[in-house]
Amino acid sequence: MHSISSLRRQACWTLIALVALSLLPACLSAQSYEYRPVLTDADAAKVSERCEGVIVYPAVTVAGAQLLAKLKLKAVCVYPDDSKFEVSGGVVRELLKCPTLENVSVRNFAGLFDHDFAGLADLQHLNVLELRALPGITAETITYAARPRTLAYLTLVECQKVGPAALDCIANMPLAGLTLEGKQFSLCGMLFTGSANLSYLDLQAIAAVDDAFLCGLARFPLANVSITSTPGSLPGVSDAGLFALAGIGTLEGLSIDGVGNISDRALQRLGAMTRLSHLSLTAGKAPSVLLTSGGVNALLRSNSLVSLSLGGQNKISWAIGKNFGAGGSIQNIDLSATSIDDANLKLVAERLVKANVKSVDTTGCGNVSEAGRLIANRINNCIDANGLDCGVRQ
Repeated sequence: MHSISSLRRQACWTLIALVALSLLPACLSAQSYEYRPVLTDADAAKVSERCEGVIVYPAVTVAGAQLLAKLKLKAVCVYPDDSKFEVSGGVVRELLKCPTLENVSVRNFAGLFDHDFAGLADLQHLNVLELRALPGITAETITYAARPRTLAYLTLVECQKVGPAALDCIANMPLAGLTLEGKQFSLCGMLFTGSANLSYLDLQAIAAVDDAFLCGLARFPLANVSITSTPGSLPGVSDAGLFALAGIGTLEGLSIDGVGNISDRALQRLGAMTRLSHLSLTAGKAPSVLLTSGGVNALLRSNSLVSLSLGGQNKISWAIGKNFGAGGSIQNIDLSATSIDDANLKLVAERLVKANVKSVDTTGCGNVSEAGRLIANRINNCIDANGLDCGVRQ
C-alpha cells in the first residue's frame, strides 16, 4: 500500500512530466510521436517496444538508459526537474546508442560535455537536434552532429562555449531550420552552402549580420526569418539586404530588430510582397533614419500583411494623405515609440477602423496625448458601451 508521501511524490512527478510535454520544441512536438515520461529506472523497464518517444529525467541511471537504448525509439528528450539533480553524462551516452533515433533534445544541464554527445556521429537517421543551456559543450559537439549528414533542424541556445568555429559546420549542414543564439556569433558574410531547402531561420541575440548574409539567403525557400542582436543595432543591414529578402516569394514572416540604415524604398519593396503576413522592422538601439508616410503607406496598403511593427522608428515624417492605408489587410499595428502625433493618429485611425484593424500600440509615443490614446483605445476595443475606459494601452 502506498504511503501518502509516495503518492504525493508520484503526483508531483506526473505534473512535471505533463509540463515537460507542453514545452517540447516545436520541431519535436510537430511530429506524430507519442512521448512517455520516464522518471525512474522502474519506468524505463516498463516502456513498450512500440513506444516512439521518451522524456528522460535525472533520476534515471545508466542502467535505465541502457534499457531504453535497446528499444526502437525515434525521439528522446532529456530534461531537468525540480530536484536540481544533474543528469549523468553516462545516461546521455547510453541513450545515443539507440540507432533508430531521429529527434534528440537535451536541456539545462551544466555537467554535460562534448564526449557525452559523441554518439550523435553514429545516428544515421538524426533529423532534429535541440541543445539548450549546456555550458559545458563546445564546437566539437556540433561536429559530431554534422557527421551523419541527415540533420535538418538544429536549435543551439545558451551554449556559451560553442564558439564561432561551429559556424563552418552549421553552414555545411543540409538544414531546413536553424535556431541560433549567442553573442559570440557574427554571421556577416556567412553562406549556407550545405542546404538547399532552408525554410526557417531564428537568430537570437547574435553579434551581427550584414547585407551579404541576407543576400545569401535569397536563394532559399524561406518562410520565416527572425533576427535580434546583442548590441541592439545592425549597422551592416541596409536597403540592399531587405531588397534581397523581398525577392523571396515564399517569405511569410520577417522580423529584424535594430534596423536603422533603411529607406522608404525598402518599405515599398516589402509592401509589394504577396505572401508576407507578419513584418517587424523595429529600431532597437539603432539610430532611426528618416522614413516618410509614403513608405509606411506602402506597407499599410499591403494585401497580405496582417501584423506590422515599426516600434522605435521615431523619425517617420507623418504626412497623411486621403489614400493613406486604403485597401490593406493589417489587423495589428505597432507604432510604439514612433513620432506620430494626435492629428495623424486620428487620420490613421479613421482609415484603419474601416480596414478592420484590431489593435494599435502607441506605447511611448511622446507626441500622443491622452486624447490620442483614447483614439487608439477605440481601435483596441477598450472603450465600453458607456464610453468608459476599460484599460488604457499606453
